[in-house]
Amino acid sequence: MVRLTAAIALTAALLVACGGMGGSILRWAQLDEPGENQPARPLSFGVSAALGLALLILLGGLGLVLRIPVALTVVTFSVIGIALQTVRVVRQRPRWTGVWVAVLAIEVAVLGLILLTQAGVGIAFHLNVCDDVLAYVPEARRLLATHTLLEPWSTRRLQNFGGQTFLQASYIRFLGKDALGLTETLLPVALLWALLSTALRRPLTRVLSFGPLLFLPLFDVPRANTAGTLLPVPFLVALGALVLVLRRASQQSNRRGTVVAAAAVGVTAAAVVAIRTNVAPAAALIAVVGAATIAGTARDRLRAVTVCVVSGCAAFAPWSVAMWESSGTPLYPLLHGNENPRLPSVGGTNGIDLGDALHNGRHVLTSSPYPGALVVLLVIIVLARKVFPRTAAVAALMAGAGLINMALLTLNLSLVPTVHFNRYIFPLAAGVLFFVIRGAFARLDEEPSIARRTAVAPAVLTVVAVAAFLWIGTRDPDAIVKVPNVDAAREFVERAADVRDPDAAVTSDASVADARAALTAVPPGAKTILAVSEPDAFLTAGAELQSMDQPPGNAAPRGEFPFFSGPQAKVRALRRDGYDHLVVSPSSNNLCFGRGRFTAFLQSRVPGYRRLAPFVLDFFDDMDRLAQRYPQATHMVNGFYVIDLRAVPGTMPGRAHA
Repeated sequence: MVRLTAAIALTAALLVACGGMGGSILRWAQLDEPGENQPARPLSFGVSAALGLALLILLGGLGLVLRIPVALTVVTFSVIGIALQTVRVVRQRPRWTGVWVAVLAIEVAVLGLILLTQAGVGIAFHLNVCDDVLAYVPEARRLLATHTLLEPWSTRRLQNFGGQTFLQASYIRFLGKDALGLTETLLPVALLWALLSTALRRPLTRVLSFGPLLFLPLFDVPRANTAGTLLPVPFLVALGALVLVLRRASQQSNRRGTVVAAAAVGVTAAAVVAIRTNVAPAAALIAVVGAATIAGTARDRLRAVTVCVVSGCAAFAPWSVAMWESSGTPLYPLLHGNENPRLPSVGGTNGIDLGDALHNGRHVLTSSPYPGALVVLLVIIVLARKVFPRTAAVAALMAGAGLINMALLTLNLSLVPTVHFNRYIFPLAAGVLFFVIRGAFARLDEEPSIARRTAVAPAVLTVVAVAAFLWIGTRDPDAIVKVPNVDAAREFVERAADVRDPDAAVTSDASVADARAALTAVPPGAKTILAVSEPDAFLTAGAELQSMDQPPGNAAPRGEFPFFSGPQAKVRALRRDGYDHLVVSPSSNNLCFGRGRFTAFLQSRVPGYRRLAPFVLDFFDDMDRLAQRYPQATHMVNGFYVIDLRAVPGTMPGRAHA
């Protein structure tokens, strides 16, 4: 229970700091949020916190470029942000009535149970051995140890720009390795609560808003791993809210506010892309179109768009530089980097044919609830545009951008099995959903009494929005973590609170011991690379080694790694890049790349699996051949091949590459 409490406390402190930092900037610019049928309302804490978190992600990217420790960035930001928020509260001196005290007490109890559940889900997260164990844990660990995400051999590194990894490393730094999943469970739910509830000013509306919050732990999220699936959702909601703030500032002819709000929109859009890269088209459309449609002259709109684009590019630049460092090329993946062009790729560097595109599109339209959900939400928005006129315009923009983004994904995802598409398109539908819920509650909040006739329309809109929430959230999509009922939620909490089983941790004691034993067979100072099931075991054992993943050789410096050329060609390629030793988990005991599994993939109905399997089998079969042909170069240590590349005949490198 101590770990759960610490996780909640860390999240609360982080959001308070983000609210203090983001709120100070927005209030300095004299910004507020527009009402629907009434005057503007004060800026909500949720919008301030979302902007503050986006700023923290920006600073995290700068830290990568400048090699600043994660802890230093987070602690410095948190101390300043909490101080600013404290000063704000002391100066404001809120005077709560007895009703508000009761509402806040109920909210604390409800929110406490929700966050306790989400903390339990995060700490007891069912890790995916082919993603989390193989790549995401080591990426966060390397960031903490080396202050960089330099992973030129990691395909997973090349599929995300690092915003999620920075937040995961922040939690791991203060709570330990079991906290990897909290960035995808606890943090987004807490931020969604802040965006929804803190925008409301009336006690009754605040109590009614607890309804969707109560179901958030049970909300189906199509997670396959700890990569950002739910976390982009509150950022997309905040992006829409900031566009509303920007439109309000332009209507007031608040030039400073317009510039600051446009910059905030750009920075928040950059944060979304740093976390979940494939939502970039939607985020860019929302930001640019939102800035281009504000009130004022053409010059005012051009200024807003320019500020939005420049600030977004500036906020994203550090992450792009970090990717450049890892991929070896600027503007990756637009320009070809070190992803092997011979292999099928998720990154879009090799396109898909028309048949694959039609197959993907058919699946998205017939097997996924999210395109239909976006269309239904768009219909609701259009029908209710007179009920919440200001929010409806931005909500429609978000829905349209989401549909366009989904269409682009069906044309670019070549390797991902269509059954897993849901995790890519969920954030787009869920972002619009929660933005509509927020707008519906805010509109209802404007009514002095829900007993009046004028409250019927906003009340109906609120009910419809919550009904959409329940419909979308109970589709039971493919997920590695499911919380179908209260008993399951309690089980997650109990499992997370149980510290008696060390092997239930992210990296077990036994795997660390095996890694240490394997490393004893490597001479001191030898340059070594890993192709193992649990790279984090080697990092925990004290080694800072590069790791090959998904599959080995898919990503390599300059994109050059030989397949179907025999084991000596692979050794020669590794030696050319300066490696002396290779540690391999053979396919016989590999957690992800087991031979039986990938042999079956050769006959799979999933095109991506069929394409990938021969490359995986080729690599691990060649490792077995190395062990058989050159026993003088290979040691089997606790289930690992430890291969002395220098002892393999005929692999002396020629002129080494720079």
